[in-house]
Amino acid sequence: MSHPHHHPFIPATLIGYALFLFFCGAVSFFTLPAGQGDSSYSTFVFGVVVVIWAISIKQDKEWGFTLSIYTIILAMFAYFMRGFMYLIRYSQGDHEKLGLSVWGWILSAGSIFTLFFLFRLTRIKARPRKPEIQAP
Repeated sequence: MSHPHHHPFIPATLIGYALFLFFCGAVSFFTLPAGQGDSSYSTFVFGVVVVIWAISIKQDKEWGFTLSIYTIILAMFAYFMRGFMYLIRYSQGDHEKLGLSVWGWILSAGSIFTLFFLFRLTRIKARPRKPEIQAP
């Protein structure tokens, strides 16, 4: 890839993050009580958008990486807010909201991990060649 920030593993990392979102959304949809798994639709939407950005990066679109970072940050804050909001409702006595709070924190942690991993990939540079010593 031509852009210096486009490490070959970045699209694969984004696909992995999208699969994580799809898996968590499916698990929460099927395990949470009726009516509480509806928030898993947002995980599907974020997952589809991240796949689109991964494909755009693979096609060497310069904007794909930036938009993927913004999307993951937006998802991280949305899941963090959801986890915090449901934790407050749980502390006020609505004990059915604990599962939603846990899923919000898990999704937020996965987003943070993905961001750190992506930023780590962008910092990897090729090792410079050692200068050859010339004989006198």
